[in-house]
Amino acid sequence: MAKTSKIQPHLSLEEIGQCLRQTQGFWKVQRWMAIRYGMVHPSSAMQIGKAVGLSTSTIQHLISHYNKEGAAAIETTGSGGRKYGYLTLEQEKSFLASCDEKALSGHYTTVDDIQKAFEQTIGKSVARSTIYRLLDRHSWRKLVPCPKHPDQDTDKQE
Repeated sequence: MAKTSKIQPHLSLEEIGQCLRQTQGFWKVQRWMAIRYGMVHPSSAMQIGKAVGLSTSTIQHLISHYNKEGAAAIETTGSGGRKYGYLTLEQEKSFLASCDEKALSGHYTTVDDIQKAFEQTIGKSVARSTIYRLLDRHSWRKLVPCPKHPDQDTDKQE
């Protein structure tokens, strides 16, 4: 038989219910539901996980953190986000603004030019895919000038 998870009573059931009603965001609500379920029905992490839709290891980590930190363990920001990058988003915007100035003055801006400037900025060589992801992240798209005007009539020109 699995070990019963013991949850420290940092908050009463009424306070947990109030936190459930005030909390926004699916993941935080699900965490509060797991804590509440574990207090009302003391059972194993596997049974709590099945009841609220979380894995056993998630329940074990959640209860452990809740027992140590209290309600602050539930109200975390999460572990996602952009952790690695050559530049911050603001630095990328200012870098692309300098490339944009060249384009606005009438010159073509190519990926090769952007890549060379980017490599000079960060001091490392980067793959071409890095530049394409950078451009996509800031909603830049590939524009190729047409070789001729679509309404061009060569008979009228001669």
